[in-house]
Amino acid sequence: MQMLRYAHYFVLAGVALLVLETLVEYRASLAPAVVFTDLTLDLSAGYAPDAAATAALPPLPAEPTKAPAQPKPATRRKRRPTTLLAEPYAGAPSTFPGSRFEDLAEHEVQAKQWLVFQQSGGFNNQRIILERALRICKLLKRTCLVPPAGRHSSMFKNYNRLDADEIIAMDRVLDFGLLQDYQEAVPSALRFEDTLPILQKAFPESTQWHVIEQSRAERKKTPLGYENITALAANPASVIYIAGPTMWQRFAPGFDEEVHPYIRYAPFFRAISLDLARSLRLGRHYICVHSRPSDHGEKWEARMANNTPPALPMEHSNAAAAAAAAAAATTAANVTASGGSVSHSNTVEGGNSSAINVPTAPPTPKVRHANGFSTKYLPSDDAIADPGTYLQREIWLAIAEAGLDANLFRRVYIATKPNINRQLFANITAGRSDMRVYLSGDMPPRVSAALAAVFPRPEQVRLQNDILGIVEQLICARAFVYIGFSGSSFSEYIARMRREPMRNLIVGELGQVW
Repeated sequence: MQMLRYAHYFVLAGVALLVLETLVEYRASLAPAVVFTDLTLDLSAGYAPDAAATAALPPLPAEPTKAPAQPKPATRRKRRPTTLLAEPYAGAPSTFPGSRFEDLAEHEVQAKQWLVFQQSGGFNNQRIILERALRICKLLKRTCLVPPAGRHSSMFKNYNRLDADEIIAMDRVLDFGLLQDYQEAVPSALRFEDTLPILQKAFPESTQWHVIEQSRAERKKTPLGYENITALAANPASVIYIAGPTMWQRFAPGFDEEVHPYIRYAPFFRAISLDLARSLRLGRHYICVHSRPSDHGEKWEARMANNTPPALPMEHSNAAAAAAAAAAATTAANVTASGGSVSHSNTVEGGNSSAINVPTAPPTPKVRHANGFSTKYLPSDDAIADPGTYLQREIWLAIAEAGLDANLFRRVYIATKPNINRQLFANITAGRSDMRVYLSGDMPPRVSAALAAVFPRPEQVRLQNDILGIVEQLICARAFVYIGFSGSSFSEYIARMRREPMRNLIVGELGQVW
């Protein structure tokens, strides 16, 4: 009898365990899967929609029909989050685990072999130059002296003229904890022209310096190659200084690709971009468009007038997609799809136009130039006068090509110049009253205040507007549908982040991408 009683207890325990396992499996089946759709549209030469594509364009999705309203029980409205995810990183603190260059003692400076390089351009060009410099340092086994990030400057001389209110230490913008895993680098918060005298004091002899400087003409005539760089490994100079515009060259195909996994934005910017997405209630299914007034329109149209052949689209997720892209590269517009990735590409080799170009003034007459027929704005009248209608066409065509449900998409974020006239984009939502368009001006006060705290002085407004582009890049990287240019360093970095969202978008222990 005693044994029968214990057997009864064992049976009951087994049944309870079976029920518990069933409940756990059922709950797991309800958990949403994390899916990241990389839908990237490259509209490099797409000033006007392709005629055939426009003819085949599906009708504009109708607004979803609404069932007759039913009385609902009184419920409390869900409030927007009151705590910012960026609060632990308030003020964009340094991510560098050591002392900045200006805080090193002279003997610490003298103990290292340095590579110093000249920065230039907007922030994304500065990031590219840094990636190339890190690759050189890796090859030469040198410590990289990293200048601060500065507001947009068209040439290296203009970068050097930036004052203290127009720069921010790079270790506050990029994650130096990750960067240090690739190569030793020491950031500086000083103006570049205030950094060089410290090095000159530590290394006063001319034999301790090796300076490389090429003009633009010299760079084109005899570009530095991989062999030129690796030959410097035997150079005994304490400082190798790559001066002037010399860094703005590729050195070799794929030269800096191995650096890419070690470059990402600092936690503050990753967190505040997620705060912005949550505060605007963008949700998971939103569209993001990169659109800025162009300063390169003439270069693009000159290339188009010269019938420059289209290049391969942006890098695809696998070899099969790349082969398909190569097979279709002779067409003026091509669409390739593979593995859940869609790329709509109209690309001109070597172009550097920034995005969907919109006018900042009334359209100017077309002018004949020595190197081709060109104008500062889009050649298509509707794209000039009404970029909203133009973008609407491209958005719905892309969604139809991808086989997506158009009614899922009710939010559009446009990454563009601050304070731009939003009426330029009004017709993006024509015929869809359930859709909303957001720009940086819609940033909620508590989010904008957290960003403004990084730049407390009025003289830093221009720098803040430039750094705002980082937040918008991250917003675009999280978007379900993204539209941009493969010729733009801004857009190309967005595409790079989208390829590896778990590394580039996650913030600390939050574990949130969307």
